Amino acid sequence: MQRMSGAWAYMVEAKLRASSSRKLNALDVIFLVLTGLYLASMVYSMSMFPWDIPKKAKIVLLAFLMLVGGCRVLLIGVKNPKVWIGAVLCAVYCCVFYVVRSSYFLFLAVCTIGFLEMDYYKIIRTYLIAVGIALTVIVIAALIGAIENLVFLKDGHLRYSMGTIYPTDFASLVLFLLVYLWPALKRAPDWVTLFLPVITFAVSWKIAYSVTSMVCSALFAAIILYYLFHQRILAKHPRMCLIGDWLIRLAVAFFACTSVLLLFAYARGGELSEKLDIVSNRFYIANLGKETYGLHPFGSNFELIGYGKVHLGKELVNGYNFIDNSYLLSLIRYGYVFLIAVVILHVFCVSKLQKADDRKLALVLALIAFHSISEHHLIELHYNISLALPLAAFARPDTEFPKEKKQGEETNV
Repeated sequence: MQRMSGAWAYMVEAKLRASSSRKLNALDVIFLVLTGLYLASMVYSMSMFPWDIPKKAKIVLLAFLMLVGGCRVLLIGVKNPKVWIGAVLCAVYCCVFYVVRSSYFLFLAVCTIGFLEMDYYKIIRTYLIAVGIALTVIVIAALIGAIENLVFLKDGHLRYSMGTIYPTDFASLVLFLLVYLWPALKRAPDWVTLFLPVITFAVSWKIAYSVTSMVCSALFAAIILYYLFHQRILAKHPRMCLIGDWLIRLAVAFFACTSVLLLFAYARGGELSEKLDIVSNRFYIANLGKETYGLHPFGSNFELIGYGKVHLGKELVNGYNFIDNSYLLSLIRYGYVFLIAVVILHVFCVSKLQKADDRKLALVLALIAFHSISEHHLIELHYNISLALPLAAFARPDTEFPKEKKQGEETNV
């Protein structure tokens, strides 16, 4: 009887965990809808539509997000240790907001604490729906001529922005959407998912001509093949599996440390600096930013000027100064405390995903970490929603639990 009662208690507890991760209450739904609207507004702001979203509307939307997110935290209770972790993260983001004066960091803080104990798959689906719809509207508007489709020329290749402010932004957004779509397509056949990197490569090559996104599209295909190899062969070898998991887990830390070390090596000059200049001007601009603004705990308040700013009709203040490397951009503009927090959060999320046996999304985050060496989207939620997921519930929504036994039926537990 004691063994049966213990088994029954386990099944009850398991069902409670499963139901809490699967079902959404009214506050959860409201918070996800408001988050989706804000994400869609962020995508809209990078489009060529001539009408800006009123600042008051953004403030009101952000205020509602704060209210609903705060209510969720109060209902969960301050005894949950994740609440205090969220408070520390919110403090960091608010310090960056105080220095940089960008409302984005308030949104990041609200999402981080508002997603507390929420099923991470539902958050990702909200991101896919909101950003996917917004980008589709922009592309359709560009194709029918309602907004301008900017055209650039690079190395003899025509590049199209498809209604966004720059071709690389468009290619990156398509790439991020489809790499996040891959783990969301849980029931799709393997051969279907292999079409996703084909699409991202075609967009990156034929439309945007973005070298970074083309390389990452090839890596996207590679991680899908790695996942299939892992499922069929590697999982039978625990030691090899463990090594692979650690490499994936530490990818963002490796790329962040490498970027920072190369920046300081560049600052000393020499042959390495010349080689880095030949490969890309990213380190030249980052070094210029470091010398101009210095390195501070919570960043420096200066405006980033890139080609998108020029084509939106805004005047150049001090010339082009856009830092495309996400790690160096975070270090110089948002501070080394923020960069350390971002790296820790990504390592933590990958670790939780691997423990939840969701290696697809863990591989996606490793790919994003590589992409961030050459682009600035690691810290933008309308690209990389995983930055706001550290406090979410990482139990798989499709987790199977033991079936209930009918009364009087024997159990072997």
